[in-house]
Amino acid sequence: MLLVCLYSAAMGQSSITVYDNATLQPISGVMVFYQATSGDSMWVSPDSYNPGLYSTYLSKYSYTNAKGTAGIYSTVYASDTVFIVMPGYTPFIDTYGNIVSKENKVFLSIKTYNLGDVVVSASRFEENRDDVPQRTQVISSKSIAFQSQQNTADLLQQSGNVLVQKSQQGGGSPSIRGFEASRVLAVVDGVRLNNAIFRAGHLQNVLRIDNTMLDKVELVFGPGSVVYGSDALGGVMHFYTKDPLLATDGKPVVKGGAFVRYSTANNEMTGHADVSIGLKKWGFITGFTYSKFGDLRQGAQGYDSLTSVWKRNVYADRINGVDTVMQNSDPNLQVGTGYSQYDIIQKVIFCPNNNFQHTLNFQFSNTSNVPRYDRLTELNGSGVPRSSEWYYGPEQRMLLAYKFDIFKANKAYDNGRVVLAFQDIKESRHNRNFGAPNRTDRNEEVKVYSLNLDYQKQLGSSNELRYGAEGTFNNVQSTARRVNVNTGAESAQSTRYPDGGSRFFTAAVYATHTWEISRKLILNDGLRLSYVGLRSKFTDTTFFPFPFTEVSQNNTALSGNLGLVYMPGAGFRIVGLGSTGFRSPNVDDLAKIFDSAPGTVILPNPDLKPESTVNAELTISKTFNKKFTLEANGYYT
Repeated sequence: MLLVCLYSAAMGQSSITVYDNATLQPISGVMVFYQATSGDSMWVSPDSYNPGLYSTYLSKYSYTNAKGTAGIYSTVYASDTVFIVMPGYTPFIDTYGNIVSKENKVFLSIKTYNLGDVVVSASRFEENRDDVPQRTQVISSKSIAFQSQQNTADLLQQSGNVLVQKSQQGGGSPSIRGFEASRVLAVVDGVRLNNAIFRAGHLQNVLRIDNTMLDKVELVFGPGSVVYGSDALGGVMHFYTKDPLLATDGKPVVKGGAFVRYSTANNEMTGHADVSIGLKKWGFITGFTYSKFGDLRQGAQGYDSLTSVWKRNVYADRINGVDTVMQNSDPNLQVGTGYSQYDIIQKVIFCPNNNFQHTLNFQFSNTSNVPRYDRLTELNGSGVPRSSEWYYGPEQRMLLAYKFDIFKANKAYDNGRVVLAFQDIKESRHNRNFGAPNRTDRNEEVKVYSLNLDYQKQLGSSNELRYGAEGTFNNVQSTARRVNVNTGAESAQSTRYPDGGSRFFTAAVYATHTWEISRKLILNDGLRLSYVGLRSKFTDTTFFPFPFTEVSQNNTALSGNLGLVYMPGAGFRIVGLGSTGFRSPNVDDLAKIFDSAPGTVILPNPDLKPESTVNAELTISKTFNKKFTLEANGYYT
């Protein structure tokens, strides 16, 4: 929310408490303002929710606190009209006198259709969803809590807007408009999650985002390269974690929650707890989640000839130092799929005044070993498992980010944001053939440094400019070894990525512009210039003696979009959009070296070119009584 650290002005003794009419729980962060019947009055469309548009009237409205209560000015009269507005809810409008007659309580109803909501991901700043040409979808905090999914991949799948590929527990690779893995961009709290070793195959990284601590998820469909740069070919998934609430009435605000969950399909046991403490200028929120997943039980019903193929009849186990084929007493139990994970999040917010906000954001996720079930179920011609061991080692994600929000306008911008972040990602692969004495261990560590600068400026009454810059630096280190499981002896093994290290760096500037030609016609346009560089070194060519020790590449790309939103009235909305996207080869694309199959070795190709897309789409929608919408969207890429 914009202006998170807005303080309440001096109020009278009266107050209004706002509740959700379905859960009967108080709602915090609701904007309450009024229109006086005489004197100094103001009027704001109740369908709007952008406090930045009403800076002239900062003393005219307030927000509900953690208990859902907002103070009312002593100058408000019974005949004055009160507006109560919150994203995702139908605006409430009534006289102050009528509200008082109902014990100063207001109950808001959830909108069935939320086109007029505010979205951030399309331009990095808040804007009304119906002004955005890109097709967007928001998964709200209420929906996230109600669904109570085991992980973030399942949350995306159940939204009905993202296809998720899952070949095992511990897996979940999102696909948007036919693009998957490194061609779909994941962003967490303004920091891109995609790094230099995101591969073209299935990716499971969204599982390392704790969905119990998400405030919302915004999905942007189609190329997002103008605002986000490389990788955003199919779309953008922007995950926003919860922020602490600040005290608005001088009293500390303490909120917390906890739950435990058990699921029979995989004997899932999850425990979660979080607590938020808000003072006048400081806010703290801490969250912890632990999940343990047992072996997954598959369905027993189905077409017999197909069902039998997927039954887990045998599995490999090591007994007294010997690999042994074990008969599965329950073929519908997928032996070797269980794992565990824990997540920690800590946020600190400091608001010295209404002009600035500082946010420190720490996130940590770690798993146990995650079995690769598809490889463990492969059998040779004799019905013996090909692999005795095949698992991903503990997958670890650490994020430390500092965000500086500026709400004080000057000649260059009205609002600004600086995000400085560091990520440390560790992952590994371990495999050993059935009966073989040696296990191959390959370990990767990626350290990512990033800086984002984003600014917004209103130009007159009908034009808005958003611009910024981004820089990232990825340092990739890859090691490997071969371990004799009988003796513990170690020997050399080929690395997955160049053993001399890899450097992947990007720099970009961008600008987007919105022109409200009229209340019915809005033009959106934008350009981004990106530079991407890569350097990888090979120090040991014993395993693969190719004739070079270094590979490098530099690429530039110009991305653009042009969209027109036409709202003729009667609930109709017509949108035309043209956009381009690009993706520059990363370390996994350009510098990976490994024997994918006997007799096949993948080698670096210095001539590999960036990918680019051209996208055109048309959307026509009709909203009926502000309750539901019929929409048709066609696109060509």
